[in-house]
Order: sequence, then structure tokens, then C-alpha cells
Amino acid sequence: MADLSTVSPRQRREVRLQIPMPDPELLLLRWLKELHYLRESETFIPCQAQVTQLSDTEVLGIVMGEPLHDGIVLLHHIKAVTHHLLRIEPDDGGLKVQVIFDV
Repeated sequence: MADLSTVSPRQRREVRLQIPMPDPELLLLRWLKELHYLRESETFIPCQAQVTQLSDTEVLGIVMGEPLHDGIVLLHHIKAVTHHLLRIEPDDGGLKVQVIFDV
């Protein structure tokens, strides 16, 4: 987790994920795990994300950010995205999401 004011949207990554059966919570969990993988494998720090395609079993999103460098202020290291207490529920015409990260 970084101070977003220190991260610039200089590079773009496309993150696509499919699951075998409809499960919105699993789809969100796996997509967040893909973002975490980008951080761990490429030291890519995202600062913006936009979902461009979404169905019951697939999500495609564009993530903007940049590789970690000395100017980026890291606040916490996320060790894992967890399924513990993960929730998605309707809220005023949108969705309310609860995600717990292991830090």
C-alpha cells in the first residue's frame, strides 16, 4: 500500500481474469490477487484502476501505475488478499465491498 500522491500513472497493465462459474466474490478476490501479484513480481505500484469489461465469470481492467522507485512512499506491505469476511452487497444503486488484507 502506497501514498497515492507519490505514484504516477506512467505505465499501463491489462489485467484479465476468468473463473469457471458465476461467483462475484471469487471474481473480485482473484482480480485483487492478480494486482497483488503485479506488485510482488514486477514491483509495479498501481495508482488507478478501471474495469472495462465485467460479466458473471470474467473481469478485464486497466491498471495504471509505475515500478517502485525511491520517490514512492510505501505505507504498508500487503502480504496477501484474504477471503476472510469478503463481502459484496448492494448499496444506494451501487455496491459496497469489504476486503481484508493480510499486512
